[in-house]
Amino acid sequence: MPTSFSARQTVEVALPSGDRTLEDYLRTPERLVQVLFGEGNLQSLGGDLYRFELASARFLSLEIRPLVDLRAWWEEGDRALNILAQDCQLIGLDWLSPKFDLDLRGVLRPATRDRLDGEVYLGISLDLPPMLSFTPEPLVRQSGGVLLNGILGAVRQKIERRLPEDYRRWTGAASANEPT
Repeated sequence: MPTSFSARQTVEVALPSGDRTLEDYLRTPERLVQVLFGEGNLQSLGGDLYRFELASARFLSLEIRPLVDLRAWWEEGDRALNILAQDCQLIGLDWLSPKFDLDLRGVLRPATRDRLDGEVYLGISLDLPPMLSFTPEPLVRQSGGVLLNGILGAVRQKIERRLPEDYRRWTGAASANEPT
C-alpha cells in the first residue's frame, strides 16, 4: 500500500531595481534553471527539459538520490515561470524506483515591480520496502514531512539568495550590451 506525504512552501524575493522588467527576466527559463539547480548536476535535455540530481537525503533507513527530469517554461497567460517534474528515478535503488513517485511543481511570478512571489510543492508516494513495512505510520509521515520541508527550505534559500545576485548581473549585462 503506497504511503504519501507532501509539503508546500511560499517564497517572496525582493530584487534590485533594474532597467528591465521582472517578466523579461522570468522569460529566460534556461538561465533561471541554471541559477537554481546548476551546480554541476544539471543537464539540458533540449527544449525546456532538464535533468537534475537532487542531493541525497535520508528517509528512515534509506539513502535516496533522486534523478529528476524537469520542464521549465514561461507561461504568458499566467505571467509566470513554471517548473514541473516530468520523471524521477532513484539512483542506486532500482528496486524501489517503480514504487516511487515524485510530484514537484513550482511557480515564480512578478508581484510588484521589484518583487517575485512563488510557491513550490513537493509530494512523494512510495510503497515501503519490507524492511520498513512495520514502521508505525505516524513515524513514516513525520519523517517524510521533515524530509520534504528540509528539501523545500533549501530550495527557498537558494531562490532568496541566488536570484537577486543573478538579476543584478543580468540587468547589468543587459545595460552594458545595449547600443548607446
